[in-house]
Amino acid sequence: MIINHGVVGDYLYINGVMQKAYQLIEFEGDYYFVNDYNKLVKNASIDLGERFTSQYNLPAGKYAFDADGKMIINH
Repeated sequence: MIINHGVVGDYLYINGVMQKAYQLIEFEGDYYFVNDYNKLVKNASIDLGERFTSQYNLPAGKYAFDADGKMIINH
């Protein structure tokens, strides 16, 4: 039996559980956003409100995500 963990195609699994829509997730030091189709946002920028960012002490605003779905954070 294979238990998916991490990014598998367009989806994010944590301990075998596919992460569901409309959430920002911190996973292994990176941030990912799951859209309304339960897929990771990839190669796109989206506006994230405080309801998504406040738990990670990030300001609300526009965030870019790379081809792997990882948030691009400019320091």
